[in-house]
Amino acid sequence: MTTPKPEDIKGFPADKNAHLTEVHGITYVVTYSYGEPNEKGRRKKTTTTLGRVHEGVFYTMEEYHRLFRRGGELRAKPPESTSRKYVRKKPLSEHGQRGKGNGDLPARADIQNFPDDPHVSVRRSHGHLYAVERLWYREGGKSKEKIRYLGRVVDRVYYPMEEYHRLFTRQGTLRQEPKED
Repeated sequence: MTTPKPEDIKGFPADKNAHLTEVHGITYVVTYSYGEPNEKGRRKKTTTTLGRVHEGVFYTMEEYHRLFRRGGELRAKPPESTSRKYVRKKPLSEHGQRGKGNGDLPARADIQNFPDDPHVSVRRSHGHLYAVERLWYREGGKSKEKIRYLGRVVDRVYYPMEEYHRLFTRQGTLRQEPKED
């Protein structure tokens, strides 16, 4: 096998005084050699590898490693499309917030007797709606949250906790007769 001439190699970097070197009889490495005189006046030869030649085409080392394996065989091409192999049953806009379980919460204005305090919000817990106050504080250098349950929301009506326990059973059904304290 004869060594190709630099003029015959596509993309060969002729402007950097590059040399073609044969490695293991199959691969050609393009190097750039230069020297700096040391304190004794001798030139120390330094060689930098610019790239490799594969089938008459010059590749920089980054390109070569991306396209070819160590022995010179072509790497498998990545799949054309990186999209998923399944079809979504629902569009992403219809998915609820995962793990939150809030779903559709009624607006504060739609709930009768709801407290007018801006710190009170509606929260869903285990399928029930609550009016809660979230209190934030710092402890040991960390932010902590304390949730204070103020009342329940049933059929878009707010009941303070004491009144709710008087009017409703533990399962949430209306009592036949209100509970006496």
